Amino acid sequence: ALAFIVVCTTWLVYLLNYWSLQHVSPSLVTSYIYAQPVFSTLIAVIFRGDKLTLMEAVYSLLIFLGVYLVSIRKDTAIRMT
Repeated sequence: ALAFIVVCTTWLVYLLNYWSLQHVSPSLVTSYIYAQPVFSTLIAVIFRGDKLTLMEAVYSLLIFLGVYLVSIRKDTAIRMT
């Protein structure tokens, strides 16, 4: 089980991210990287019966808000103010 976690969920994911950077834009790869925790949370809630609390959902939204604020273009941010 430990070898599976190390090889498949760590090494293989980084290898696929490196490969995808050669074929698509870095912003698209970054979008998928930040979407991975969302998918893993959904899988854990649906298939394992884990519980998602309100505070965990709020923390996740704050992280995505921070990523969005960092990724918006500077000229768009200036026009918003």
